[in-house]
Amino acid sequence: MVGHRVNSVKAVLALLVVCFSASPLTVAHSASQSFQASAVWGSVQSPLLAAPGSADLPLYVTVFNMGPGDVYSLSVTLNATLPLVPVAGEPANLTQSVSALPAGSSTFLLGYYNVSSSAAQGLYNETLTLSYSDLSGQRTQAINVSVPVLGRAQVRLSAYSYSPFAISPRSGAASLTVYLVNPGNTPATDVNASLQPSYPASVAPGTASSYFVGYLPVGTPVPLTFVLDVANTSRAVNATLSLSVSFNSDSHAVFSIPFVEQGSASFQVDSVTSPVIRVGDGAVAVTLTVSNSGGAVAQYAMFTMLPSNVFQPSVPSGENPLLALSAMNVSVGTLRPGDASRVTYIIEVSQGIPPGTYSLPLLVSWRQQGFSTPFLQEVTVQVTVSPTVTQSILAPLEAAVGGFTMLALLSVALLLVIAATVVLAARSRRRRKAAQAQ
Repeated sequence: MVGHRVNSVKAVLALLVVCFSASPLTVAHSASQSFQASAVWGSVQSPLLAAPGSADLPLYVTVFNMGPGDVYSLSVTLNATLPLVPVAGEPANLTQSVSALPAGSSTFLLGYYNVSSSAAQGLYNETLTLSYSDLSGQRTQAINVSVPVLGRAQVRLSAYSYSPFAISPRSGAASLTVYLVNPGNTPATDVNASLQPSYPASVAPGTASSYFVGYLPVGTPVPLTFVLDVANTSRAVNATLSLSVSFNSDSHAVFSIPFVEQGSASFQVDSVTSPVIRVGDGAVAVTLTVSNSGGAVAQYAMFTMLPSNVFQPSVPSGENPLLALSAMNVSVGTLRPGDASRVTYIIEVSQGIPPGTYSLPLLVSWRQQGFSTPFLQEVTVQVTVSPTVTQSILAPLEAAVGGFTMLALLSVALLLVIAATVVLAARSRRRRKAAQAQ
């Protein structure tokens, strides 16, 4: 009996030993190895936002061994699919290998990718393939990792301005400044802006019609200035300029910018009235009929005679020479489009000039509502200068006999006049002496 009990106790103890020794192995074999993964653009310490069209961004993928056991000879491969596009020179599949990864520890993969510009915002599941060995042997397992594409790069035209503020046909040139801003949450890259003008505006020769901005940060306006030539239309013209902006490789935006060229007054001489003007005349009245042929009201219009080597304002010799300034300026006040007025100048004609048609230059200045600077226009009047009476008499003779012969004849005539004068003087003296002798 005693022996039987001893054998029973031994059998129980043996069973307990077998059970306790088998329990850990059973747990290791029955529980599956667990892994988790996370992905962040940039790094854990300095994360970045990826947007559709982002380029050359580092993708940091962390793989955690959640246990329950350690794994050995671990190889992790990221099989990247759209919208992830490996940067040129980078492998299509990113792989990392470690000799051992204890439970509770992690390893990481780092690769550089572009994000397709056709992608939408959201989380994209990518597949990680894990190959490793544990107590049960060699294993292969696939897990998912969510890659965030939550950024949004945008380009907007926040403002624009012209200088001068009001543009007229006589401005000649102007500058357009546009302000680009990125209202998104990620920087825009490869930003290029081009201006397509339309008549009456054109990009000034030798100046830029496009700018490569490159990097457009979030929320910071970037100014770009274009220099424009403005055609002289004299009438108000409304046009539209087009600003085309490309960014993030394939993204594109077009903005319309109004361009308004305001009308301008324009002066012309309709008629010229004067007596016959001869070489050397001292005070001749020349009356001009002038009109506003433009498309705007001219205020404080002033006509100023520009002296030349042919015509000068006439001022009496006894008067103050400063009166010439007032004689040069004639005010016609306000002229609406189509209005006409008369302008009269008293002029002198230079001596010694040959008869002919000469230009009388006038400078017109005026102001227009909405413009801070005066407008200027040069008007030229053609004036015919006739020969003097003496020149009229001698001209046919000179034409008939030639210049040299005419000079000789004049010399002979002068000598004859002198000789006749001497003879007459001698006869007069003889008569006086004869009268005294009687």
